[in-house]
Amino acid sequence: MDTKFNYFIVGFFVLFFTCVLIVWGAWIFSTGKGKSYTPYLVYMNESVSGLNANGPVKYNGVDVGYVAHIGIDKQNPKRVRLVLNIEKGTPITSGTAATMMTQGLTGIGYVGLKMLDPNKGPLIKLPGEEYPIINSAPSLFFRLDSSLTKLINSAENISNKVNDLLTPENRKSVSNIISNLDHITANISKQDLNKLDVILDNAAMGSEDLAAVMAQLNKTTHDIQRLTKMISENPAVLLRGQQLPPPGPGE
Repeated sequence: MDTKFNYFIVGFFVLFFTCVLIVWGAWIFSTGKGKSYTPYLVYMNESVSGLNANGPVKYNGVDVGYVAHIGIDKQNPKRVRLVLNIEKGTPITSGTAATMMTQGLTGIGYVGLKMLDPNKGPLIKLPGEEYPIINSAPSLFFRLDSSLTKLINSAENISNKVNDLLTPENRKSVSNIISNLDHITANISKQDLNKLDVILDNAAMGSEDLAAVMAQLNKTTHDIQRLTKMISENPAVLLRGQQLPPPGPGE
């Protein structure tokens, strides 16, 4: 009796774990591991902290694959070499860019794909490369870090230039300029200011006289033009003489 019961227990657990394996395999297959993938290469020029092997690859936020391998580029240790397995049929072209992304505040990283230029052609595997290469684009954090670094460097340069201007020699020169301006201002007497007012008044009066002269000159010019026209129409007027006709309207 006991032997039959033991056999029953063993058979039950064997059957149970077999079912578990079948269910697990079906789940793996349904989550995409049973799909057909195309491998691609991506070279990142920044840190991939938070990205793990088997991490997701998303195209415009949609899961399309996973990270198959992460390693340092042996040809250029400044770069990180990623192998991505991407579902066949995903529109990957030479206009597609891969960017490091993070999921919210968790810090878990994934690779985001985005089409930058829809007019680009399909990717072509380069000689010497194992897979076609997807171009990488800097992440938001990388751009912010670069901008912040440039801002700090600019602030340091400005600070250095200000310090150069504030040397004892330059401060003494500025002080001398201010003293000279004060001396010049003090030497301008009230009498000199009154003379300046008289000069300005005379200039204004001269402007009025000039306007009168210009008006008279304009009238004389019109008279000469009328005389010239009369002579050209009737040259005999030079012999018998004739008064100028009265000016017309507007003359």
